[in-house]
Amino acid sequence: MIIGIGVDLIDIQRFKRLESSFVSFSKSLFTPDEMELSVRSRAGNLALKEGLIKAGFLASHKQFRRITITRNFGSPILQSVDTSIINAMGQLKLSLSISYSKEIACGLVVIESNI
Repeated sequence: MIIGIGVDLIDIQRFKRLESSFVSFSKSLFTPDEMELSVRSRAGNLALKEGLIKAGFLASHKQFRRITITRNFGSPILQSVDTSIINAMGQLKLSLSISYSKEIACGLVVIESNI
């Protein structure tokens, strides 16, 4: 049963300008591993993290650095070292998708109950 859906769009050029203007902007949102990604990929990760809030999985932006979005053959995977997030992940099925146009990164999250 679906219990949450979240979607977010990020303007990649606007995101790039914010990163250039505010040094601490990205460091407050991404893990060190994510900071190694391209601007485009970080914009996609931010769209997914925002989608996780909208779907009800994360409570606030303060949790963004507790999760890492990685890729497995292009498919986004959520990873965390935070035990409360890991426990929640074990009780739920998370489906994540990132799509890009030239200007926009789109993150989609669908949360389903494992029960």
